[in-house]
Amino acid sequence: MSPRVPEHPHSLAADELTGHLDVSAEHGLSAAEVDRRLERFGPNRFAEESKVSPLSILFGQFQDTMVLILLAATVVAFGTWYTEGGHGLPYDALVILAIVVANAILGFTQEYQAERTLEALQQASEVKTRVLRERAHQAVTHEHLVPGDIFYLSEGDRVPADGVLLKAAHFQADESPLTGESLPVGKKVGVVEPDTPVADRTNSVFAGSVVTAGEATAVVVSTGKETQLGRIAERLSTTESEKTPLQNRLDGLGKQIGWGVAILTVIIGATVLLVEGKTDTDTLLRVAMFSVALAVAAVPEGLPAVLTVSLSAGARRLAERHAVARKMAAVETLGSVTVIMTDKTGTLTHNQMTVKAIALSDGVLGVSGDGYASQGAIDETGPAVAQLALCGLLASGSELAEEEGERSAVGDPMDAALLVLAEKAGLDWRGEREQREKVDEAPFSSDRAMVSYLWRHGEELTLYSKGSLEKLLTLATHFDSGDGPKPLDEDLVKKLRDSEGEFGRRAWRTLAIAYRRVETASQVHELENELVLVGLAAFADPPRDSVPPAIERCRAAGIRVVMLTGDHPATATAIAHEVGIGEGQPAISGRELAAMSDSEFEDAVKTHDIFARVTPDQKLHLAECLLRQGEVVAMTGDGVNDAPALKKVHVGVAMGRSGTAVAVEASDLVLMQDDFSTIVEAVSEGRSIYANVQRFIAFLFSGNFGVVVAMFVGTLLAGLMGLRYDGELLLPLTAAQILWMNLVTDGAPAVAFALGAGDESFMKSPPRDPRSPILTRRLFLMIAVTGTTLAVFFLFVLDLLYVDGLFTAPTHLHGHVYARTAAFYTLVTARLINAHNFLHLDFGVTSPVSWKNKAVPVACLFSWLLTLGLLFFAPAARAFNLAIIDPPTLVVLTLVAVPLVLIPSEIFKRLR
Repeated sequence: MSPRVPEHPHSLAADELTGHLDVSAEHGLSAAEVDRRLERFGPNRFAEESKVSPLSILFGQFQDTMVLILLAATVVAFGTWYTEGGHGLPYDALVILAIVVANAILGFTQEYQAERTLEALQQASEVKTRVLRERAHQAVTHEHLVPGDIFYLSEGDRVPADGVLLKAAHFQADESPLTGESLPVGKKVGVVEPDTPVADRTNSVFAGSVVTAGEATAVVVSTGKETQLGRIAERLSTTESEKTPLQNRLDGLGKQIGWGVAILTVIIGATVLLVEGKTDTDTLLRVAMFSVALAVAAVPEGLPAVLTVSLSAGARRLAERHAVARKMAAVETLGSVTVIMTDKTGTLTHNQMTVKAIALSDGVLGVSGDGYASQGAIDETGPAVAQLALCGLLASGSELAEEEGERSAVGDPMDAALLVLAEKAGLDWRGEREQREKVDEAPFSSDRAMVSYLWRHGEELTLYSKGSLEKLLTLATHFDSGDGPKPLDEDLVKKLRDSEGEFGRRAWRTLAIAYRRVETASQVHELENELVLVGLAAFADPPRDSVPPAIERCRAAGIRVVMLTGDHPATATAIAHEVGIGEGQPAISGRELAAMSDSEFEDAVKTHDIFARVTPDQKLHLAECLLRQGEVVAMTGDGVNDAPALKKVHVGVAMGRSGTAVAVEASDLVLMQDDFSTIVEAVSEGRSIYANVQRFIAFLFSGNFGVVVAMFVGTLLAGLMGLRYDGELLLPLTAAQILWMNLVTDGAPAVAFALGAGDESFMKSPPRDPRSPILTRRLFLMIAVTGTTLAVFFLFVLDLLYVDGLFTAPTHLHGHVYARTAAFYTLVTARLINAHNFLHLDFGVTSPVSWKNKAVPVACLFSWLLTLGLLFFAPAARAFNLAIIDPPTLVVLTLVAVPLVLIPSEIFKRLR
């Protein structure tokens, strides 16, 4: 008989399932059958995805539109130099090429990262396991498991494949990385409905989960990519990351620049040819060189590098706040975020159970503190509190471990919470246990709904039990309020049930705690009667203190917060409302989502903020739906089940401490202290970075616009006026001179703009429209006004010196070089002075905000001094085809440039 894996193996009885799989639960598979199934189903591992090689990352640096424009300009410059005889060095071409290479190296260094997500998934499943084959127990590697294998699990084991239980004894598994459920899940043999969600399949175990209690025998039903973990890996490998809004804007800007340069080159080249009146080879070469100069003038060569510096600076500032940016573009993207999708367990909460209240005979007492930290207190202390705390710690099988100042539970989290409660009551849980000898125990199971431990203290034997209130009420006869057992009456039972109901309405889990003095040791389950109740303990995985104010800041900033969790809807609703998410809304469950039509699903995503019991597929679909609706989405998460959606959204944010390796590798930003509030700081940083990007882009383009206008008008006028040298049409500036302005003159101030500090006012306005361009209409007007002003003054100085000879040139032979040098210096100085107009996007040197970034004037002074050095150092001046200008002339030219800081500002105010 050929084995057939049923579509819903969890819905079949054990004997029916083993029949489908053609395996005997007593014999296991034969070696030959294992080989056949390995051939048919493949090894129990995920398909490997090809890694991104360093070479492909390096090539990726040359695919940017603006970089391609520069490469084209480099080729033309080399060609022109070669056809003109190749004398000397091709300075123009080498300078452009150096810019391209330097930017590529910088981008490669910053962006290089290995896509190790699938490797992390495989490491999460690397285990050996015990199986039954040919009637004998064997230990095999996980890769050699096949559907139909009978395998064994015990406490501490990592489940190697998806399976259905054949036998189980007090069995529990931690599935939180897979489902988001914050507590270990009790498992038992049985059947469940075919459409039961993964989180509710109590008869199944899943690859990657960890056994926390008990033992079980199971049969493998899925291996490799067919497991729930494997399906996540498959989705992860096929999920494409969304381009960030900044990347989209820069792509659009690059294309606009490319088309603009191409059109201008054609128009101006044709104009020059028309003015020249001839089309011989020499003329065509000069036009080609002019085109190179124009392309250099139009393209802000330093933009990619300055952008990288800006993002790097933002990433460093975030690192100081314990957030690590794995992808730099994500830092800026956070400033555009309109929706944050957040997991509950371990993100909004500690993922550490805490006793929040206890119920005694005379009422309820609150317990302060969060997680496993011993800080906190009980509202009142006394004999009744001490007794409940002692009984609770002795009815617990867990321990608390501490590493690097962080405490964690070794065993059941609720048991660990009882140990912390004992500490808050003033007890030393280790000391109390060391004074006693554990004689026996009866572990928890879903059928028993309780657990008991028998302890010997000297000559005294005491049974300590905990479980559901209803279960213990059937076994209890007395209640002890710290002054000895008294008969359990109806009034007290009603009080306890009322307290349990109140705890339930707050989505707290409840355990009743009891004890019994016994004379002689016997089987523990035989002693579980005539118990003495001491009270109730209410447990919760509480929100972090920093979360409610962080969510309030998100609301003030116009950011919607949506909670997704694998936990129970009641728990999800309670936590969400407590922190300020979806106030007044009920949670929508994964089962309800699955039953919705496409339009209903879209409406639910628009109107609801709380989703519970959601599967990894549903998380991904919710993310995709928000993206389709035009939202800029960030998502926080820490589990394997979060990974596909983390990779899909614009910004995936993983928790560094509690996050799985899979979630971290799929993310763009990692919060090292698992503090949700850090994401709000990251949003503020992102908005600051975007404002800085706008400032330095506007600054760069204003200078470039002025040069393009000056080149076009100056060349046209030179042609019309017949200004030539050695028969060649005089160009206002050479390509090398333009490169100096674009890189040296503008480079340092642009970097200073990029490093500007943020402004808290950014968090008091709604997110910017992700469809809005970087250069808004307002910024275009600023650029046009400034650029035109610069061009007019440049051409005025050029014309005045060359034609009228207001300042005496050394000789007529070098008159055009002298005039060009003077105009070049005036333009450089004016561009630097005008940087102050871009310190504030309201455009005004008189604005007090304009002077907050002290780095910009320092950078401008640095660039100006470098330019002076260029003019006074003869070899450098010759390389850039510049003349030496005497100091008095430079003083006059500087005074001419100074008023330019006010002219664009005044013009802009009037136009506005």
